[in-house]
Amino acid sequence: ARISRAAATGRLEDAEKLVAGLSNKRLQVRKLVSLAQSYVLRGSETDIEAAKGIMKSARALVNEIPEDEDDLNNLMEIVKGYAAVEPDIAFRIFEPFVDEINDNVQASAVLSKYSKRSRTFKSGELLLKTMPNPNDGILLFRYFSQIQLLGQADLPRMNSLADRLQRPDSRLLVKLLLVQGSSMNAKRPRMAASGPNTETPVN
Repeated sequence: ARISRAAATGRLEDAEKLVAGLSNKRLQVRKLVSLAQSYVLRGSETDIEAAKGIMKSARALVNEIPEDEDDLNNLMEIVKGYAAVEPDIAFRIFEPFVDEINDNVQASAVLSKYSKRSRTFKSGELLLKTMPNPNDGILLFRYFSQIQLLGQADLPRMNSLADRLQRPDSRLLVKLLLVQGSSMNAKRPRMAASGPNTETPVN
């Protein structure tokens, strides 16, 4: 709470000192990324350099070859921060992850055939959800905000990455997401629902 109050009142240096005292690495990474984004919003060259320094500290806390879900979540936080601070680094970190998305979606599609409770696929096709559940195991859904931020940073480059997705339903979903993200305020990157919560197969 003290970190949030310090950041909200513009005392970013004080907030940075408080973050350094956190013992929870996951929280420390998230707070460092948030501080870096706050510095970027100030816009001066000094603030941009400060943001780069903070992201370097955050990156040093993360395993860039994830071994489990926690490692991956931390790494995607780093992508989120660098998308605003140094997009080229964000893309270099994210690009190898496209292969992981391909494997994850395809494996989930196979498993869904044997689960009556699956609400992610219908007749083998990925469902397009206006309010996707980031906890349903599909990596593509879990990291929507990172994909949108990368699209806002460099839309042609993110479109090129979307073309590397093997399944047509995944490609279409990401491209729709990028179009939606480009029309949103870059300062508030999130998946916005337009209308009731519905599910439609992506063909």
